Amino acid sequence: TGNTSGLAGGLMPQGSLEGYSNLALWERLKARAGYEQRLQEVQAFNKANTWKKRGLSMTPARYTMASTPGNSARVDIFRDGSVQIALSGSEIGQGLHTKVGQMVSTAFARELGV
Repeated sequence: TGNTSGLAGGLMPQGSLEGYSNLALWERLKARAGYEQRLQEVQAFNKANTWKKRGLSMTPARYTMASTPGNSARVDIFRDGSVQIALSGSEIGQGLHTKVGQMVSTAFARELGV
């Protein structure tokens, strides 16, 4: 049998996914977030307000993280002066694109003496 002990203490099972249930995880997340209580509050607010409305949703998303040996980036500078950056990282809300853009613009500003 697979090791699903991660469900007892975390949100994702450790090791094998045998016996893993998306429905069980979904229900646990709803309970931890107090989804039903929040939904009732949103519905009461919407009933009491004609023009102003609120919404609530849960959306499943899965991010696969891979650890590759080394990191790589490619910087292309085009004839018109525009710059394109390709990198091995994944932007999943941690600000990677912003940080790389800041780093490159800072480095180019130093090189150009700006």
